[in-house]
Amino acid sequence: MSLSRPIKIGLSPRFQHHFPTDFGVKNKVIQYLEQSISHWVTETGALSFMIPSVSEASLLQPEAIDPNDYARELDALILQGGADVGTDLVRDRFELDLIKAFHSTGKPILGVCRGLQLLNVYFGGTLIADIATARPEAIAHFKPDLYDGYTHEIEIQEGGVLGFIFGPEHKTSNVVSIHHQAVDVLGANLHVEALSKTDGIIEAFSHKGDAFVLGVQWHPEFHYSHPASALPSREIIVALIEAARARRRARKPRPFVRKSKHLDVAQSETLTLGVEIELQLIDPVNFDLKPAAIEILNRVERKTPKIKSEIFQSMIEIETGVCRTAVDAQTDLTETIAILKKACEKSEVLLSGSGTHPFASYLERILSPGDRYSQLIERNQWIARRLVIFGLHVHVGMPNPDAIIKVMNAYMNYAPLLLGLSASSPFWHRDDTGLASSRSTFFESTPTGGHPVIVDSWGEYEDLYFKMLDSGSVTSPKDLWWDIRPSPQYGTLEIRTCDVMPTLEENIALVALIHSMGAYFLENMKAGVQNPTPTDWQYRENKWRATRHGLDFDFVLNDWGEARPAKEIITELLEKVSDAPIPTGKSGETVPAREIYADAFLRLRQMAAEGPPSLRQRRVFQENGTLESVVAASCHEFAEGLS
Repeated sequence: MSLSRPIKIGLSPRFQHHFPTDFGVKNKVIQYLEQSISHWVTETGALSFMIPSVSEASLLQPEAIDPNDYARELDALILQGGADVGTDLVRDRFELDLIKAFHSTGKPILGVCRGLQLLNVYFGGTLIADIATARPEAIAHFKPDLYDGYTHEIEIQEGGVLGFIFGPEHKTSNVVSIHHQAVDVLGANLHVEALSKTDGIIEAFSHKGDAFVLGVQWHPEFHYSHPASALPSREIIVALIEAARARRRARKPRPFVRKSKHLDVAQSETLTLGVEIELQLIDPVNFDLKPAAIEILNRVERKTPKIKSEIFQSMIEIETGVCRTAVDAQTDLTETIAILKKACEKSEVLLSGSGTHPFASYLERILSPGDRYSQLIERNQWIARRLVIFGLHVHVGMPNPDAIIKVMNAYMNYAPLLLGLSASSPFWHRDDTGLASSRSTFFESTPTGGHPVIVDSWGEYEDLYFKMLDSGSVTSPKDLWWDIRPSPQYGTLEIRTCDVMPTLEENIALVALIHSMGAYFLENMKAGVQNPTPTDWQYRENKWRATRHGLDFDFVLNDWGEARPAKEIITELLEKVSDAPIPTGKSGETVPAREIYADAFLRLRQMAAEGPPSLRQRRVFQENGTLESVVAASCHEFAEGLS
């Protein structure tokens, strides 16, 4: 069963005609869709619905049909070609009301031929009644004897929606043209997207508002019969569907992107890995956090660059270089931890892996030196001072910027399961929070942290980022402390949702799963299979359930509200990703995930069955009665996991 409902697109009728009586339909008006436009919509996985129209001769008049009902039930509107605007004012008014209903709720609208002309009228523009009469110097835009066989050349304008959709390689293209009316005066807030190259007639425009509105004078659905010369057809309907998905998730109008600024994205080798682990520095006398980071960093400075400071001096971060597999990452981290451990011994410090410290006071933490940390505290005050929390971060190399966004959305569907597996922060300030992962709640309180903003393309991400940058909300992409975020400086997708866990073995098992998921999602994309993306409420609910219960919750499967035990979904996920191809680095050679990660998958199944570390942390407290014993056990687990 699909995890998300298909997009429902309403189409206005192509024509209304009285057919000859020998056709078999006596005294009836026929309204219909040409097969090509319905197939054009459904080939991308959307559902097409014809919206009934009205005319002066209709049985029902407009007041009997409420366009708002269609705007409420459908996700997008396509206004088709057909009769001239102005020949049937009743039909014109009804379809203008349809535009109003969809546009006022932020639902995307695509106007084709007559549809473009109606959109121009809706936004206050006027039309040329007949191109040949008003513009005798213009080329023919309609040849009845050729019909959909007639094409002419257009030029797509820079900086617009179509330029973003098609790229510079299609700046000049042929289109199938069947019209003799055209735009005269352009409506308010409309942006010219394409012009007829020969005579300058407006061939496409978009609206500069908060929702996707695009009008094209040509017929994209007819371009399949002109594959060599015509502008590609699929891209426009895909853009409409993506805009509809974004609108459905956000429950509010979303702008279609016009990129004017660009983020530099580093080139990353696909499916390489980078791992970061944040560790606690523990005083072996009282098991409180110890502000020893500067001393330790001075000891290791000449031995490795992979040990780094964090926001507070009682925290330290270790990271890998660029790795091919989680197995390589384990080797890398083991070597770094050996260096760190020796430095910690000289500084009388123990190491602990846990999402929070059970009893340390955040009020006593000492800030690490650095402008970035000072600015963070200055901006977010008490919220930032509470960030005495520790996570596992995994970078996965992506082939291109758009893949970063597509795969980010796919990870979001399963990110709550990763959180549930890793949950290791049940205690805070000597309280049992009642949560499996209290750490995740601290990020949610930061203005740019926690729940990612769902976008559907790299262009939309850039648009969002630069709005936040221009408004002063962020100073760099690093200020987006999302559970999953693009990392343009590395060309990677960074999965940040997991608590750090007490043993290296557990952390590496999660890295292996995250790596396999990335390979699985990319393979689906290559095969044209859509990876499901959760709706906003679905993601929030699943994340909350994992935060509260670890793995003992029912996972919400789809926007319909179906749910099944999270542990069952994890088992199914492991099966799904087991055949994902993991690159070896040897000229395209890959190995199935189940082979390279057999031990990790076995450990993951054990972790799913036993539950997350938060359960054994609580057991230690119940058995010993002190939170100091919980920290001691965590330190012991980290040390034993290395031996």
